[in-house]
Amino acid sequence: MNKNKRGFAVLTLCMLGGILALGITARGFDLSNNFIVNAALPEGLSSVSFKFSTTSTTAYSADGTHTTTAFNLDDDTVLGNNGLITGYSGMAYVYPGNSTGGYGTSTTTLKFGSSKAVGTMTIAAKHSVHKVVINYATWSATKNSQLKVNGVMGQEVARLTFDDETFDLSTPSTTVTIETTFPSSGDRRVGIARIDLYHRCGD
Repeated sequence: MNKNKRGFAVLTLCMLGGILALGITARGFDLSNNFIVNAALPEGLSSVSFKFSTTSTTAYSADGTHTTTAFNLDDDTVLGNNGLITGYSGMAYVYPGNSTGGYGTSTTTLKFGSSKAVGTMTIAAKHSVHKVVINYATWSATKNSQLKVNGVMGQEVARLTFDDETFDLSTPSTTVTIETTFPSSGDRRVGIARIDLYHRCGD
């Protein structure tokens, strides 16, 4: 066998999300070729929901804390985080649960917005998020509401039932800003029951 002749075997490493080229020589495998291709990293999902003992008409502070500590956004009130969320910022006009009106009494939603102000929240994540699915209902059955996620505009809808809307982010990011908007003759309020954060492991 010609000792100078080499072949290559390609081994896919799913956990590392890359492809490793192994040089085959008369002496065995040569790892000096290292990674030659970056394959797509595995997709991760954190499906985040909320659980409160009761409701409050007092809004959260910018960092997700609350004057009533039982409402703080932490592992007791935010379920399904799986370690992806590292913090919150820029929160304004976001409330734990809904006491009455709109889509009804709820201790498993975040109420975004008021009659006079839009609601907003920025989530900091450990990995870059490329897609967000939000399960929400609007406050009004007749006046349209609308969500925006990292600049991606959602549909103008009016429905008191909870349903999903998908936001494909143009640029993956470790910060996800969710906010309500104010469509013409619309309403600024929605109730969010679940936030699905899709990310690439290792990003």
